[in-house]
Amino acid sequence: MFGLGLYMYAGEDLPEPNRDEVESNVLEIEELISKSGTDRKKFLDYFKVDAVEKLPFDKARQALNVKLQKAS
Repeated sequence: MFGLGLYMYAGEDLPEPNRDEVESNVLEIEELISKSGTDRKKFLDYFKVDAVEKLPFDKARQALNVKLQKAS
C-alpha cells in the first residue's frame, strides 16, 4: 500500500506486472471458471471487466474457489 504512494509521490510510473505471472493467473482463472461451471460473461460483469486479463486475480481466484467448495 505504501509502495504505491511512494511511486506516485516520486512521479514514477507504476511497476509493470510480470508477464509470465499474468499469463499464469489468466490460465488459472480460466480453468477455475471452467471447472466451477461459472457463466464467464456474468463472472466478468460482476468484476466490471471485459477480459480475464483485467480481473483482480486474488478476488477472482477466491470467488471461484468458494464456488468450487460449495459444489463439492
